[in-house]
Amino acid sequence: MASLSFATALIPRADESAAEPNHPWGHTWFSLLQARWTSLVLVPAEPGLSTVEVARALAEVGRQYQFEPIQVIDAGEVASGTLQGVLGTIEQFNGSVARLLIAVSSPLSHDAAIPAARAADAAVLVVDVGQTPIATARKTIDCVGASHFLGAIARHP
Repeated sequence: MASLSFATALIPRADESAAEPNHPWGHTWFSLLQARWTSLVLVPAEPGLSTVEVARALAEVGRQYQFEPIQVIDAGEVASGTLQGVLGTIEQFNGSVARLLIAVSSPLSHDAAIPAARAADAAVLVVDVGQTPIATARKTIDCVGASHFLGAIARHP
């Protein structure tokens, strides 16, 4: 498996404001902007871990610094029947000036997350510090494909 090139960002607890100056969410946002993407999927490293809060926090910070629109899609429980709608939205954003952050469920427990993650320009793995088993994170990366990942975000549970 290829090593991830994006530096892991240690994210603050949910009760810390994302709007503070020099806040770690801002550093994470600017780190993500080093890569070229308009659609970015946030992939939980294990079943039961939600990435919606991460997507919303990144969008909030990104809106402070970006002039283009930033949208968030919660595709966490997307079913195979509604997957085409999510894929169509991702396709519309790819190559546009707007940015799209997509929160999906774990591909280990929700197969529909795999094509959604592969359709986006890039993916980021979200892990919980001290809780996510490394073997589970590796399985998640393998499900989507290591080449899709920019790196990982480590958050406090």
